[in-house]
Amino acid sequence: MMRRRPTLLAALTLTAAAATMLSACGSSVDSSGQGEDKAARADTGSDPSTSPTANLPVEVDRPEITLPADVTYKFEWDETGDPAQDAVLHDADKRAGADTGGKTSAAPSPSRTGAEGRPKITFPSDAKNVFEYEKTGNAAKDAALADSVLSTNSVDEAIFAGSTDTKALGYYNVESALSDSITYVSGYIDEKHTWVGETRYFDYKVGLSGDHEAYVTYCSDESKSFIKDRKTGKVEETSTTVDSYVLYNAKLARNAEGVWQTTDIASNRGSDECRP
Repeated sequence: MMRRRPTLLAALTLTAAAATMLSACGSSVDSSGQGEDKAARADTGSDPSTSPTANLPVEVDRPEITLPADVTYKFEWDETGDPAQDAVLHDADKRAGADTGGKTSAAPSPSRTGAEGRPKITFPSDAKNVFEYEKTGNAAKDAALADSVLSTNSVDEAIFAGSTDTKALGYYNVESALSDSITYVSGYIDEKHTWVGETRYFDYKVGLSGDHEAYVTYCSDESKSFIKDRKTGKVEETSTTVDSYVLYNAKLARNAEGVWQTTDIASNRGSDECRP
């Protein structure tokens, strides 16, 4: 059996236009969290548009504001996921001369609840996903990256819980990504398996197509994560092979609440792009 998860889902491919878009906009954000080998993704022929923030007013000749040495303003707020709203919030910080060293600069936690109503994702102590990527500076792209991470974590959480009814699974995954993820998790449940160790996700690239569609590609390294039998507790410690490295292509759509939900995902195990 594969180290982490056999590729149960049919692999889809991005169109040439989408693939070109992603290859032109790489990024690498650092965060810690949780993830996995999931499913099938996405064929669209639409060309990417400019960033949703591209049409915001350009800051020109704004006066600098200085405060006395004994006066400090500090603003703490969570990004909303809406590019226009987040730009206004950032702009307010700049105009006030504020100390913005709080929540706005912190990398998103893979288990964050984020906006009100977002389900919290929890992992057992013997399993961990590590995500390596850098913020792009574009609010929409960064929100898509953060929710892509949470999509990955939501599938693993369902495996750990031994249930496809977890709140996060259907919150961060919809359409074929959700149905494929349910099939994938059910495979673990039927075999009475879970996994332990650490899976690393890296080499993230993100691109936008309009205001509500994003494409994310990334790699995983499963060489330090292993299948565990729930009943016996035995861990299947397999050796590292080319199949320990997986390339993912994911398509996401931004819903009315501002959540970037994964709609399709494809995987290519043993990809040359991800092997060291």
